[in-house]
Amino acid sequence: MRTHTMIARTLAVALVALGAGACGDAVAPVGPVVPSAPSLAKGGPNALPKNGRIYFTSSFAGNNAEVYSMNPDGSDRRRLTYTSEYEIDLDVSPDGKKLLLATEVSGASEGYLYAMNVDGTNRRLVMSVPGSRVISPTWSPDGRSIAYAARARDANVSAIWTVSANGGKATQLTPSTVQATWPSWSPDGARIVYSATSEGSDNLNLYIMNADGSAPTLLRACAPGCATPVWSPDGARIVYAVIDGIVAHVQSCAMQQPVPNCGIPMGIDMNSLSIDVSPDGSQVAYMKTESSADFIATANLNGSAQTFVTADLRSIFDLAWGR
Repeated sequence: MRTHTMIARTLAVALVALGAGACGDAVAPVGPVVPSAPSLAKGGPNALPKNGRIYFTSSFAGNNAEVYSMNPDGSDRRRLTYTSEYEIDLDVSPDGKKLLLATEVSGASEGYLYAMNVDGTNRRLVMSVPGSRVISPTWSPDGRSIAYAARARDANVSAIWTVSANGGKATQLTPSTVQATWPSWSPDGARIVYSATSEGSDNLNLYIMNADGSAPTLLRACAPGCATPVWSPDGARIVYAVIDGIVAHVQSCAMQQPVPNCGIPMGIDMNSLSIDVSPDGSQVAYMKTESSADFIATANLNGSAQTFVTADLRSIFDLAWGR
């Protein structure tokens, strides 16, 4: 099962699949292992470029899903992790120096959230969630908090939580009576956009709530569903995927209006649910599946210059674009 590419199923099934992880997804190696990353220390010879890097999780080099990084044009690809775990969802800190990883362990009943430097060093456990999977972790703009979704393994329940970046007690923001996932913070840290069902409906709609979980408000009603919303760095847009059979159409909301205007087409189609906006807000990176092959592509926010930046990576699970 490929967690972000099963759009041909119903959205409800796809949501369950996103929480299922990649455990047991054995694929034959299709290329040599990418050398581990050299130091990315500030000012060093391998310092991060100004236009940032794209990070992604993939099992193309072996059985496990591992973390990789590359330049936005696909060059300088580096393998960052060598673990026995399955690295699934990820996010880059606002300063571009750290990664969050939602991780699965084969046979374990709990999900794990790790943080590490973007060169793969100083990996540390932030928290574990007994009886649940951790999905779609994301840093707050000040880097002090983490929002994530947790899906109970023994029930079809998914809720959004927040926790300190140092770990500790987590706070549940959405009720357990609906499905809620894919949180993304507004640039000022005051609000969170997310996808959630409503009572009595399986459709995933777009909602916005305050960062403490108060005042949840419907932003966009979607049929059959809207997924993976991402707030642009300047706060002007929210980019998201709309499911339409086996295709996801990328749309956006114009947020700097008295009433947000959603449903703006961007002219980008993909067969996955993973998308992110570049740090300067000018482009998006997204997953594209063609003939059972997974690629990473980029495009301008107006849909122009759609470009494949990788060859077939066999299985991609998530991506994030950092500084």
